[in-house]
Amino acid sequence: MVKPTALAACPPFAYPTLERALGADLELIPVTTMADAVRVLERNGDLSVVICGVYFDESRMHDLLRCVRSRFSKVPFVCVRVLDAELPRVARDAIEIAARTLGAAAFIDFPNLVAQRGEKEAEEELRREVLAQAKGMRAEKPTVARQN
Repeated sequence: MVKPTALAACPPFAYPTLERALGADLELIPVTTMADAVRVLERNGDLSVVICGVYFDESRMHDLLRCVRSRFSKVPFVCVRVLDAELPRVARDAIEIAARTLGAAAFIDFPNLVAQRGEKEAEEELRREVLAQAKGMRAEKPTVARQN
């Protein structure tokens, strides 16, 4: 059985988290720059999903999202916050709202999921959401973890 292929656009520190959570189910193609991401998108017409970290290529997640929506509109785009750095809630909300407005299929706040449910369950939730998008279906429940 062939695994779906995913573009994993993220800084190097975020890739191990994505690999641990998704590597068994998806063939991940890691990229760290916008230019590399566009090259992979142009050469791989069979991509099932784009997974992009908030801090991709010096915070160019929204730029990549715009590019994917305009040039590769059928490919689902999942935004993921991986780094557990101090980020005010209002900033996280603004990032998510912008991502959804630009056409992201999902926004996953992984550190918040870890804080609420633990590492293993957070990885399972990330896997469920990304695989649902890769297979062209929506996850059964919203997976955006918010702090109360």
